[in-house]
Amino acid sequence: MMELFFEFILGFFAVIGYAYYYNIPYKTLHVSGFIGAVGWTMYNLGVYFDVANLGVFIGSICIGFLGEFFSRKYKLPATIYLIPGIIPLVPGMSMYFMMYNIVMKNYYEAFNQGLNAAVVAGAISIGLFIASSTWVKITRVKNIVR
Repeated sequence: MMELFFEFILGFFAVIGYAYYYNIPYKTLHVSGFIGAVGWTMYNLGVYFDVANLGVFIGSICIGFLGEFFSRKYKLPATIYLIPGIIPLVPGMSMYFMMYNIVMKNYYEAFNQGLNAAVVAGAISIGLFIASSTWVKITRVKNIVR
């Protein structure tokens, strides 16, 4: 449990560092860090239960919903929260090992790593799509009911 909290803190500061580097508005740095840390924690829970790709998918759904929520709350574009939030989930290591194995002429392992990177990237994009489209539908229904 303490390890999960430590990973949450690391994810928080990693996202804040990325967001600061790319000039995200200062008043949103802590929110971006929180959103990224939640996504990273969901990924780590997936790794703990041996379903890492599902953890990425659930993490990206959480990032999508939280990004949409805070974008409405602070009246800013959702991308301010979504882009830094997904940074911990991007499969950089899989892409690196894919290229490394291609250079070493280990094509079978390169294919496996590339397939893993594609699955993770797909899980991120589908999770964000589901969260954003669901949020839009919910707000439309709320507006109709009013």
